Amino acid sequence: MPEQFDLESFLPYRLSLLSNRVSEAIADSYRQAHHISMSEWRLILVLGQYPESTATELMRYTAMNKVRVSRAVKSLTEKQLISAKSHARDGRSRSLSLTSSGQDLRLDVIPKARACEANLNQALNHKEIKLFGELIDKLLNATAT
Repeated sequence: MPEQFDLESFLPYRLSLLSNRVSEAIADSYRQAHHISMSEWRLILVLGQYPESTATELMRYTAMNKVRVSRAVKSLTEKQLISAKSHARDGRSRSLSLTSSGQDLRLDVIPKARACEANLNQALNHKEIKLFGELIDKLLNATAT
């Protein structure tokens, strides 16, 4: 007889569900208006905070694999939302930055993302929000590679 496994109480499954639901809620705010994917939005956010990042750095910041980052970089470059230039320290890699259109898009979507965050925070009190942040940090550290 197979071992019993309660998927609904399995932490990785529950975290995946939560992540997907939150990502989809925010995605609605940029997918239709700006025709960008979730992966593209993540890179736009990261490049807003860490300009002139390489694709390798983007992989580390986003925990996305090389294929997803490469596809998103290609698409964002074609849409003229990011630009690439030779990296100052390593001529083989490229430094990626937001274009002015990419920065405008980022600034347009951030308030919508913050509204989604505020909606989520309404389900928790201040103490729970602080504790949840600390628990997320612990789990991120426990899964760091």
